Amino acid sequence: MIKAGLIDEVFSLEKRYTRAPQCMKAIGIKEVLDYFDGRFKISGLEERITFNTLHLAKRQRTFNASQFPPHIQGDIKHLFNTIETYFKS
Repeated sequence: MIKAGLIDEVFSLEKRYTRAPQCMKAIGIKEVLDYFDGRFKISGLEERITFNTLHLAKRQRTFNASQFPPHIQGDIKHLFNTIETYFKS
């Protein structure tokens, strides 16, 4: 992302829209804005984006686990029988 021009892209977004829109708080953008503010060096930018992405993924997995019933697992025949039994009852 960084090599593909993330820093330049965020610079132009900030110039055009300021930091006010909610989308400027997205992962990747907020870290580059922190870099612009001098909170850390460019060497830690990719690491920080990766860490925040992993943290978000963990929160999403935890949320999804608490919101949805567990998946039925098994071979095709078992799954078919389970579905068939469900709809017959």
